[in-house]
Amino acid sequence: MLSRLRAWAGRSTPRRWLPFLALSALIAGAVVIDAETPGLRPEQRDRSLDPTLLASMPLEDTLSTAWYCGGATAGGDGGLAEMTLVMANDAPEGATAEVTFLTAKSGNETEPQVVEVPANGSAVLSASDVLTADWVGAIVEVRGGRVAVERQVRGPLGYDASPCSTAAANNWFVPSGTTVRGSELYLSFFNPFPDTASIDVSFSTESGPRSPRALRGLSIPGRTIRVVAVGKLVTDRQTVAA
Repeated sequence: MLSRLRAWAGRSTPRRWLPFLALSALIAGAVVIDAETPGLRPEQRDRSLDPTLLASMPLEDTLSTAWYCGGATAGGDGGLAEMTLVMANDAPEGATAEVTFLTAKSGNETEPQVVEVPANGSAVLSASDVLTADWVGAIVEVRGGRVAVERQVRGPLGYDASPCSTAAANNWFVPSGTTVRGSELYLSFFNPFPDTASIDVSFSTESGPRSPRALRGLSIPGRTIRVVAVGKLVTDRQTVAA
């Protein structure tokens, strides 16, 4: 989830970029809902706002569950945002997880890594133990147990952790970051499915909306991850939301 997308020597605003690496426009996002706004009927509600699609522990009788984890690096020690997957099993019997890592290049994915998750326990897998890539995403397919999957990101600028997603949607809303001088903001787009996806990305800033031409009809090939340096398209803005 590729040639280098950033100059690693550049300064970044500490910790601010971490949540954005976790937010994939195809797989994960953040939503702010005004509790005073009258709710829409189910058939009118955008699928990305459906609370039943939020990541959660599977039901006890679920045979298998797929988790999608996007937006991190796999460069080893000193990497910008190194991905670690934590699989926690809240069941009295063990579970088996198969983890496949995807990159920015179509067809460049790893063989499934089999991870045994013990009963009432957890297992950990670092992406850099399996491959080396600028950006990666992961598909975790779990059989048995009641397993939740968390993606941790760690680097010289800080640490972040968030649950992986169990669903995709057509629309996602990403909270604010900044592209002022001295900071860097990235959005990752993770497509774990076979078919190519086409997306449009627009931004809200303190000076008004922005819709960069480069992000209209942006193609995300199947089973790849793509990362956009927002600061190259929306420059010197104190507040940027997508």
